Amino acid sequence: MFHARIALRITVVTLVCAACLEAAAQEKTKSPLKQLSSTQKTDARNAVLGEGKTYDTAIAKVREAPPLAKSAVEDFLKKFVFPLPAQKSGLKKRTVKIAAGEREFMLHIPKGYTPAKPLPLIISLHGAGGNGSGEFDWMWAGETKKWTGFVACPSGQPPGAQWFPEQEEFIFALLKDVMTNFNVDTNRVYIHGFSNGGNGAWYYAVNFPWFFGAACPRGGANPCSDGIENLLNIGVYAIHGEKDTVIPCSRDAENAAKLKELGYDVVYVEFPGGGHEPFQKETPKVIEYFNKHPRNPWPKKINYARREAKPVRAYWVEVTKASGQFQVKAEVQEGNKISIETSGTDEIRLHLSDALVDLDKPVTVTLNGSETHNAVVPRTLEAIVTDLRETRDLNAAASAWLVLEVK
Repeated sequence: MFHARIALRITVVTLVCAACLEAAAQEKTKSPLKQLSSTQKTDARNAVLGEGKTYDTAIAKVREAPPLAKSAVEDFLKKFVFPLPAQKSGLKKRTVKIAAGEREFMLHIPKGYTPAKPLPLIISLHGAGGNGSGEFDWMWAGETKKWTGFVACPSGQPPGAQWFPEQEEFIFALLKDVMTNFNVDTNRVYIHGFSNGGNGAWYYAVNFPWFFGAACPRGGANPCSDGIENLLNIGVYAIHGEKDTVIPCSRDAENAAKLKELGYDVVYVEFPGGGHEPFQKETPKVIEYFNKHPRNPWPKKINYARREAKPVRAYWVEVTKASGQFQVKAEVQEGNKISIETSGTDEIRLHLSDALVDLDKPVTVTLNGSETHNAVVPRTLEAIVTDLRETRDLNAAASAWLVLEVK
């Protein structure tokens, strides 16, 4: 009887507390905060940039903040600036540490660079036996007047190794290093490569399209042709020699044909009689293509499939739990509706913003044919600062989260 009474009391208190919390949440939702105070902005900044106790204290205060109005979100993101050191222009060697050891890459910093102005970035992958210094000299040294952004050229280890999957950690360590120390326009990041590097350009574009506006594989082959639909929101400019005996041009021709059939954005240039070479004379057109293809961080439609059961965020859909190979097809429809078809996933989180849906109105989500949500999703300071902390990407920072269990 004693245990029953204790259990009953706990249940009642829990229900009362839950009701209070729900009422408080509803009250907050009715009156979203239109502007953040200076103290709230400081807490938010410390939550994004702080470590240890500074972060712990700041994030606890951030979680106490009431839901935000659209104007508060816009004001905070517009005025938020990541601290960046002054940097000299020129070609610099940089290093990053990964689990396998230290890795090197060359970074071209354009003349007149200032941390106050965001610039585009090309990540350029060399072929077998090459290195970052040679890649820049060969491919980009003569193009710095046409390309006025950064060029990062990693040196693969060992020199003849493919760029995937064993060097995946290196590539993203490079991207993090450049974004942490330089003002990169996150909507204008591009992946490029020749030969082995061309294979790598295909690999990163297919598996991580949300990082890039476009990709340019030269003399390579797509190792993930079964994931070709992932390229819905990214441009591809593929270059190949007709008589290439190292990597036959048929591989690129077939993938380009598939992309055209899907209605995707693709340019395929095949040089008659050409062998295994990058055809540098095409570079000005590649640069022009890149400049016309900024990333859309909030596409209305997403197709994404992955072979491994790894948690990953694809644009505004994050697969937080997966049981194996998975696929997600998501689309924002008229009437503030989101339709999602997925297989192989157990839980997903939607990262939402007013660039995608109207967060002042109820958002209806249909998951695998069943309506699973129909209510307002409040904008929270925690969602914003967590996204900024994890990605340093002001263009793709969500202001609301919605977790959905896949049954």
